[in-house]
Amino acid sequence: MELLAQRAKALGIELADAQLAQFQTYYSEMVRWNRRVNITGITEWQEVLTKHFLDSLSVGLAISDELKSKGVFLDVGAGAG
Repeated sequence: MELLAQRAKALGIELADAQLAQFQTYYSEMVRWNRRVNITGITEWQEVLTKHFLDSLSVGLAISDELKSKGVFLDVGAGAG
């Protein structure tokens, strides 16, 4: 998770320990369920870090502060189609 924290910080995003733990849980569950249901073809940590987690986090950088303050949310995608 240290690598995720470092790369997110390079984007200007500070992740708290609780958030990093949530990413770890998400990754573990994604890999576990991917064995049963083809959620994604990307399961190696380095690729998930770049193509799922950091890509998704970077979208927040493009959303204006005005939209963020209004509590508007964006679904970047959940995979499997």
